[in-house]
Amino acid sequence: MRRILPVTVPMISGRMNYGVPLSIIGCHPNWMPWLVSHFVNLHFQSRDQFDSFNFAEFPLSIENEYYKPFLERWAEDRSAVKEIVPFLTQHVQAGHYLILFVNKFHIPHNIWYGQTYHPHPVFVYGFDQQSEKFYTKSFDEGFRFIDVEVTFDEMRDAFHTIEEQSLPNRLIRFMRYDESASCALDVSAIRQQLVEFRQGSREASSRVAGSDIYDVLADKVEEMTAQPYHRFTSFLLRKNTHIVWEHALIMERRVQVLEQQKVISERLLDQAQQATQQSLIIRNYLIKYHVRQNEQLLSRVSSQLNKLKGMQLELVTELMSEL
Repeated sequence: MRRILPVTVPMISGRMNYGVPLSIIGCHPNWMPWLVSHFVNLHFQSRDQFDSFNFAEFPLSIENEYYKPFLERWAEDRSAVKEIVPFLTQHVQAGHYLILFVNKFHIPHNIWYGQTYHPHPVFVYGFDQQSEKFYTKSFDEGFRFIDVEVTFDEMRDAFHTIEEQSLPNRLIRFMRYDESASCALDVSAIRQQLVEFRQGSREASSRVAGSDIYDVLADKVEEMTAQPYHRFTSFLLRKNTHIVWEHALIMERRVQVLEQQKVISERLLDQAQQATQQSLIIRNYLIKYHVRQNEQLLSRVSSQLNKLKGMQLELVTELMSEL
């Protein structure tokens, strides 16, 4: 018996909680209006929590409704599972995608494999009974979504060697794809998100949002320039600017969809494409810095971030004037 559920390369993969559901929803022929109606803002939980950078409206949580109408979602506590292999195969056979915490020491193609205990989610979308393998997706260091085949024995060890006290979440999450779903473009939601992005953070809050995130990133680059190379800080900055690039991609797609539906004129598409290219330049500088540790690369990034902020604010202002 073999069952592989449909997945695609997600448009957004800077964090697993974006990439996993979008790899499913992205198979839908009419998903783009939904995407561009729900994404614009960026945020740090606080100025001190540099690892909290995120899209504000896209948490992977059983409680939220953001993935409707394309995905039905529910969950079960892992304590109810006595044997993980038949549990997973039965759910995939029923058309369910699964996300669950495992010990990545036993999962191939990750930095913890065979090295150290590390609880982390795994995304399962298929299995082959004859070869005794699960089909899973993971992310490499370049934030690309990659295929990882996991044997039944590896999955069994990965699930059953979890230390309960170290688990961030005990839930096994299931998702079922609804290929009959549809979602119309929500121009009023887009307009509100653009307002919030241009407004940025409220001064009374430690949370950093919208256009203000570029200033925080620039400050972090300045801090790094004045200090010795630190691999984890460099990794976070690289990851955060990857998300900034993904945000620019969403903004560009938003302009494309609005133009295709005759909501705005064609003139803004070139601006959106330039902003995407500018964000890609920044991302690539920091990827090179992470590898080469060349501080001259860092010195170019702050001015590039200021330029990108100006480009995005100009685009958002022009877009709002046409909506």
